[in-house]
Amino acid sequence: MKALQIYKNIITSSRNSNTYFKGVRYFGKQNQKQQSEQYTKFQGQFFKEQEQQSRDMEMMTLLQMLNMKKVDFKEKFIRSQRMANNELTEEELQKLRDEEEVIKQKVATAEKSKTYVNLFNKGALKLIAKRSRDVPKDGLKAISLFEFSDQNAQTVKDKQNVEYYKLLVRKYKIHQDTMMSGVQMNEDQQEEMTEINQKLNELATSGNSQAQYTYGKELLSLLRNQSFVNKKEEKQFLQYTYENLNNAANKGVNSAYFYLGMMYMDGLYVQKDQDKALECYIKGAAKNNAYCFFELSRIYSEGQVVDRDPKLQFLYLKRSAEEGFVTAQHLLGIAYHEGKITRKNDYLALAWFRESIRNGNIISYLNAADLLFEGGVELKQNRLFALVNYLGAYQNGAVFLKERLEQVVKEINEHDKDKIPEFSFVDLPPEIRQQYQKPSSQI
Repeated sequence: MKALQIYKNIITSSRNSNTYFKGVRYFGKQNQKQQSEQYTKFQGQFFKEQEQQSRDMEMMTLLQMLNMKKVDFKEKFIRSQRMANNELTEEELQKLRDEEEVIKQKVATAEKSKTYVNLFNKGALKLIAKRSRDVPKDGLKAISLFEFSDQNAQTVKDKQNVEYYKLLVRKYKIHQDTMMSGVQMNEDQQEEMTEINQKLNELATSGNSQAQYTYGKELLSLLRNQSFVNKKEEKQFLQYTYENLNNAANKGVNSAYFYLGMMYMDGLYVQKDQDKALECYIKGAAKNNAYCFFELSRIYSEGQVVDRDPKLQFLYLKRSAEEGFVTAQHLLGIAYHEGKITRKNDYLALAWFRESIRNGNIISYLNAADLLFEGGVELKQNRLFALVNYLGAYQNGAVFLKERLEQVVKEINEHDKDKIPEFSFVDLPPEIRQQYQKPSSQI
């Protein structure tokens, strides 16, 4: 309840404002065309670099195997732990940088080879080639862009938008250092978070649509996970949440429709109205919002709000995946593999599992690996690349795969022409091993 109390103090101190405007996100107005071209160029280069890095680990492992080098996961584990604790010497850091440069050169060569195409498959490469994406998250690059924007902003609107994103970076940094690392905020972090929320509320009440969306979304998340004794206080929070989300949606923040739909579906502040919720999801989907597409897929899958329709379930799931929602990408791979709501296609299933992996869903490594190891419809068994995907899962915490890895290595040595090196796995202490349990489902 402490978090809600902080929000309550902020809301009651600055609540009276009906002046809103539509936030415009760009680099100031001195030379919009030139700055837009600079941003597009930066965006393309940034995405290319990030995509390259996301594959380096797999390609490095593959190249090690093809070059008959020993793969020592114990050494990697220890080095990663020391790196996380800032214990590496300058000499070791320089060695890592040199290794990364060599890897980039090897990957660039491998990209032109048959090996690379086989690993990532033509279906996955086509998905990458035909779709445009948002740039991946990078706090340092974001801050540098915001500083550039701050210097060139000429209007109040521009300055407020820059302020919003700078606050967002600070907020995410605290979340990354605390919640995502499994630790609680200290007093300094709590004070900083209170200050950030205060400024976000000021931006929201002054009419900044992005701040209204973020503030409303976070309040809704808190309210759905808290119970109130004072119903009048609860209603006040819900009213403020609804107003922020509704204003944000009316000003073009299409993600707000997803949360408005949630409020209508559950009857939070507004009267429960499934038709109204469905309308919100349709409005968001009409603006290509991935979450709204995903929710529509769920609705047509369950058949409670509307009649069950597998065709629409698949269509909306596919659109959500195409808009970049990683969970939808993973489930679309499963849909293609199972062949229940669409025609079975293991080739496309593998392509979407690979896309899901590229966007950070580690679970998809297991699905891709199983598919490659067992083979599928028009998809030949490939033990070597199954091993690479199993290793991707293993290196990201799936330590329960050790026996499967040993089985795959044994079969490759017995049946395939590829020769692979000796593997040295990590022997984790029992207290750490308990944190990694095999999931009951890969979905």
